[in-house]
Formats: sequence, structure tokens, C-alpha cells
Amino acid sequence: RTALKELEAQWGDDWIRVHRNALVCKSAIQSFNSVERKLAVTYQGKLAVLEVSRRHKPELRRWFKTLQVTQS
Repeated sequence: RTALKELEAQWGDDWIRVHRNALVCKSAIQSFNSVERKLAVTYQGKLAVLEVSRRHKPELRRWFKTLQVTQS
């Protein structure tokens, strides 16, 4: 069993932590929405609703803003 901290260190900037028990591959994310205070992520044409901890929301928002700027 591998700790998420180890995976984060190994995989680097390609993944983003959204909860203490969840990492999401950045390149697979197509869009973000909010559904009942949870994060709805569309990836590979499928919708997934993920629990995002308060602790990780600021980092996720910062990353998404940089993504929107680079797409403009």
C-alpha cells in the first residue's frame, strides 16, 4: 500500500489532490462544476462527482484559474 504523499512526490505536477484520499489526473479533466457543494469533474466525456476537502479547495481553484488563463 502506497501513501498518497508518496504518489504525489512520484507523479509530480501531473496530478492534483482534491481530498485526503483522492488524487485527480490534471490532463484528464475537461471541466469543473459544483454539485451540492461537491466538485463535479468532467473527464473523458464522463461526469464524476468528487468530495473536495476545504483544505484542498484553494489549491484547486488556483490551478483551475491558471488553466483558464492559458486557454484564453
